[in-house]
Amino acid sequence: MSIAEQLNRVREKNIKDRSRVILINELRDEPDILFYSRVEEAVELFRIYHSKPYEQIQKYLEVFTNEKSTEFRRERLTQKENENISKRLKIILTVITPYTKYNYIMIILEWLIRIYRIDKYELEYLVSATIQIEEVQEILDIFISRNPFISNPIVSIIQCKGVQVRISKELLNSNYNNVCILRVLHKLVIDKESHEYVKYLEGVGNILFKEGNIPEEIICEWVNSLFECRNRIKKCINNEIEGESIIRCIERILIQIRMNNELIDEIEREIDGFNKNTYKLDCNSINTDVQDISYRFSTLYAHFKRTGDKDKLIKEYSMEFAVQIISEKEEISDWVSILKEIIFKWLKYDEIVELLLEKPYISLVISDDPEYTKLSKKYPIIKILSEIEREREGKDIKKITKKMVSEFYQILPNRQIEKWIFKKVTSYNELKLVIDGLLPVLSTETIENELVKMSDWKSIELFLSEVHHKAFIRSVDRDVLISHFSEYIDIVSKYNGYTPLDIELSDEEREGLLNIAKCKLERSNNTPEEILFIVYVYGDLHAHINTLFEVKSRIESIPESDRKRPIKALLEILSDRRDTVQCTDLFGIIQILDVFDVDTTVSLLLYRTAISLDVRGFSRIICNAVLKKESETVESKMLKCLRRDNVDLVSAVFEKYFNELTPQEILLMIKTEYIDVLVPGLLSIFNGLEQNIKIDIIRAAVEMYRIENTLLFSVLSKSVPLSILLESVIPGDKYSVQLILDTVLARISAVEESISVNETSCKSDNDSEQRRVVSLLLDTLIHARKVCNVGSVLCNWERSILPMREIPGLLSKQLKANGSSQVIRGLINRYLKKNLSSTDLLLALVQDKVLDNSVLQNVLMHNPSSRSKVLLFRALISRQLNRKSLLLVLNILKDKKSSLLRYYVQSRLQYIVKAVLKQKDAHFTLVLKIMCNLVGREKNVMHPYTHSLMGLIKQTRRKEYAKKLTQINLRYIINAVSDDMDIQILEKYVNNKVSELEPEEVKELTTFCINRIDKGSALRILVELFSVIENKQAVWTDLLRKTEGFTPKFIHTLHRMCRLDRKGVCISSLSLIYSRLEDMLINALSTDKSPEIIDIMKRFFMHEKSTLISIQKIMELSMQAISTRKSIPGLISALFYSQSMNNPSEAEGINHTILVDLVKADGPRKNRLFNTLYKIYNKNPDFISRLLGQSAPYFAILLESKNAHTRNKAEQLMKIISTLSGEDPYKFL
Repeated sequence: MSIAEQLNRVREKNIKDRSRVILINELRDEPDILFYSRVEEAVELFRIYHSKPYEQIQKYLEVFTNEKSTEFRRERLTQKENENISKRLKIILTVITPYTKYNYIMIILEWLIRIYRIDKYELEYLVSATIQIEEVQEILDIFISRNPFISNPIVSIIQCKGVQVRISKELLNSNYNNVCILRVLHKLVIDKESHEYVKYLEGVGNILFKEGNIPEEIICEWVNSLFECRNRIKKCINNEIEGESIIRCIERILIQIRMNNELIDEIEREIDGFNKNTYKLDCNSINTDVQDISYRFSTLYAHFKRTGDKDKLIKEYSMEFAVQIISEKEEISDWVSILKEIIFKWLKYDEIVELLLEKPYISLVISDDPEYTKLSKKYPIIKILSEIEREREGKDIKKITKKMVSEFYQILPNRQIEKWIFKKVTSYNELKLVIDGLLPVLSTETIENELVKMSDWKSIELFLSEVHHKAFIRSVDRDVLISHFSEYIDIVSKYNGYTPLDIELSDEEREGLLNIAKCKLERSNNTPEEILFIVYVYGDLHAHINTLFEVKSRIESIPESDRKRPIKALLEILSDRRDTVQCTDLFGIIQILDVFDVDTTVSLLLYRTAISLDVRGFSRIICNAVLKKESETVESKMLKCLRRDNVDLVSAVFEKYFNELTPQEILLMIKTEYIDVLVPGLLSIFNGLEQNIKIDIIRAAVEMYRIENTLLFSVLSKSVPLSILLESVIPGDKYSVQLILDTVLARISAVEESISVNETSCKSDNDSEQRRVVSLLLDTLIHARKVCNVGSVLCNWERSILPMREIPGLLSKQLKANGSSQVIRGLINRYLKKNLSSTDLLLALVQDKVLDNSVLQNVLMHNPSSRSKVLLFRALISRQLNRKSLLLVLNILKDKKSSLLRYYVQSRLQYIVKAVLKQKDAHFTLVLKIMCNLVGREKNVMHPYTHSLMGLIKQTRRKEYAKKLTQINLRYIINAVSDDMDIQILEKYVNNKVSELEPEEVKELTTFCINRIDKGSALRILVELFSVIENKQAVWTDLLRKTEGFTPKFIHTLHRMCRLDRKGVCISSLSLIYSRLEDMLINALSTDKSPEIIDIMKRFFMHEKSTLISIQKIMELSMQAISTRKSIPGLISALFYSQSMNNPSEAEGINHTILVDLVKADGPRKNRLFNTLYKIYNKNPDFISRLLGQSAPYFAILLESKNAHTRNKAEQLMKIISTLSGEDPYKFL
């Protein structure tokens, strides 16, 4: 694939793109992304309206019209990929051929042209697909005229512009074109559009096979294709009218072929078996097929056959009626009279002549009619035709006269008449008379047939004319022509055009003819036309290239105004040669022209010659054309002439000779306005240039891009290696950094998106190149961070670069080399924030031994893999730990889900603990956290280090870490207790593990606490254990034994325990020793001693749930002591609460006792009793409503008391009762 073809998309700002077919002109400027919506709609309409053909190409159409195809560029594909794409596109174009008259199919074609360039790669399929659409064929014809170097036989079909007659004539010249238009038959489905396409082919076929002498390969192609289609349609036909119509059309074409051509017997028999149409004329009839006869004619003719009424037929369809009755004359008795009426009254002169030429015997049929005499006098040719017919029946007529020749002139060409005329010629004079009068209108076949018979040059040269020159060359005897070549040159050198000899010559014959031509050329009186003709003869006879260059001297001898044509002819001949010449020889031909005469054609031919020949030193022409554009030189003018419409040719020439330029010349030329034609050549040699030259070229392209001359950089950026692009960044130049980074990232992105669709990749050939590109990308990004200040742009670059596979390793190396660089640290931070692979980065850091604590902490926060953490952990432990590394170790150990990390810690625990404990004096808090983490990993795995753990807890005074010790068995903790602080740690341990303790552990711990009952922490542990102690009686027994019974020491210890018991479990268990406690309470109330027992019993009553309490004695003593002891109201309120919950009647009795005493009391005792009521009501508000009825009389007395203080207290009591119970106590009064 040429470079020029790859540049079609990048020239839009420099030159107008003329190299693409545009089917829908009003949409030519619509961007692909907007046009795509039309394509989607078009495909959907095709699917809806034509489901059968759509199913045939659905899988291909979906690929070629999907959304990703908007970015597809066919120029990027390899040759093999292009072939695969082409196969599928050809199938699509073949299937949609019958439907191209619809607008939505034209939109699909426009899309395939835009994106897949089918106008270049599948031109013949595009032409055959749109052959019925004359407008499209005209567009294609304009396209061909703008691209004169397209070499494809289908071009001749394009030039027919859809006209059937012209197409039929061109099909005779190339079997390839027949294949192109017939391949559709292999994909036809049964529908209306397919029928119309077959009818179109029928029209072409009727004209093509109207006469014989068709090449055998063309007949075979038509017959094979038609039979294959017919057989396939017949198999799948299901009573569809369109299917029957398609078959009838195919059969009519085959019948037409059969009539005028010889086929093999089997094919002829099969065709003869077809049902011939009633109104089909025989092979000698004029071209009036049944499909051209209207339904009205058929109706009128049928009416005539039944009734004999012919007036309307004669009036409306005179010619058709005449032909029809001639073909059925055996069935019509008065057909002669009807025919005479039609001929003499209704037909025009041209129609009569046409009819008589087709049916000569009719002239004899009508010759006996008086009207015939009048008609023959008016038109003598009719009489001549009649005489010719009589001669065939044996009646001789006079010789040909000059008058007769003039009459024949009107009706020729006609091969039968021409054959008759030449039969009458018997002498040279008669031949000269005929040729002089009729040569312009003689048919080519007749001329060729007569020339074949002649061997006399005198007679032969009569047939030489400019019009029939080709026929003359084809038919004349080669020996006669060779022997009279000098006379031949003298005659034909005056013609405007040149017709090649097209005869096989031996080397001796060729040399002889060349010598004759040289002699003619050496004449001094040659006209420009004769020199031009000799030049063509040289080319026709394949004269040596040096001989061709010698013609230059003869051309110089003619006036300057006449030199252009022979020079063009000479260049045209040279453009078809393959040889090596010097630039001075070739360009010397042009230099004999005036600069004014150098036009597009001359320039075109010179550049074509430069393509075909190997012109040494042609780079000088290129340099002069590009660098000396201001001076009006031949070179610069030729370039100007070709640059607009022949860019591809100029580009191809420059590409061919670009390797002759020096690097300095290249750098100068690429900065000119001709960069669009220089690019292909530059690309062709770019890889072979030195690295510094490549970089200079790219930097020059960047500078051109800066001034909006974008072509060079756009092309280079798509083809040169990415590493060279990145190395071409101009240091410190913000613009070049931004442009190159944007370009490289866009190219990488485009490749990644196209890999899944096109199965191609533009990745580097090896991994080392890939890593180099990514490394350069990172370096450029770091550079961009230093010179660019646009945050959004930088973020876009990072979004594309940081996810690349090699980035973690490169970041690690950059950090190792430039650890203090904030730019690199910032990139690492942004890498992690984008949720990219923290594992890869951590592995790279560990591999490169980069133990930067802040970076590693940041990486660990983003959850790298277990393997990477273990590797980092191993690296940290193997080094001397410090505060930062301890933080990393702790951070790693926080991952308790990782089985790999768990296994590593288990296997290396002793070594890990040893390394960590070395730092216990310097960083004891961190060491403690790490040790606690290790403790929490496995049960009892850390028991050998219990003393160290407890020592660290004491050292840090962080007793909350004691709960971490619950993974260690209790016995190891107890064994490690040595002082009060250890007991406090044990207390925290028990608080967190009390519910998990085993009975043996509870028993051991209980004994431990009882033995240290004087310690507050031990006592708190004992109280906590009561919730899990099963045999509480034994505990009280052991405790009494320890305190030597119910001694003051026991009461003091019990009082401390009750104050520590928040849950009431320990206090509730006092029911086991209640009788002794009650006795001690009664004794304390009687003697006014041991206030601790009162507080103990008050607490017990609040948690007591049985009815074992002796109310009377306690109430009696309490009421006696209420005035003197402050603790008594609390005891009575606790006792009341216990009875309200367990024995409500006793609670009512307590309330009644207090109220009775309250009414009678006065002074401080009354206040104590009021306070007691406040407390008992506050203890159980729900019980108040039960007491209101009983208490109402006493409340009334108190409320009506004469003492204001008593009334105030009573009213305050009423408010409290109302607030606590929600009842209104006054309503009970």
